[in-house]
Amino acid sequence: MKINGNIECEKCKSKIEWEYLVPQHISSGIIDVEMINNRLAHPTKIEKKDDATYVFKVRCKKCDAINFFEIKSKIHL
Repeated sequence: MKINGNIECEKCKSKIEWEYLVPQHISSGIIDVEMINNRLAHPTKIEKKDDATYVFKVRCKKCDAINFFEIKSKIHL
């Protein structure tokens, strides 16, 4: 499963389109195959703030700045 979105770079204000592959658990018995889009940025999960809020970081391809953003999700990321 993938989640995706876009943010604006805090430094250069360019649009960063991203996708995040939600880790799968082999014990679930069902494994989905996902294609990775290399044109998009792939953020790193930094922390879980509460039951539904996660903090991610992603690097801007234009200016190389690190951007932090939050995602609200009902599924466990």
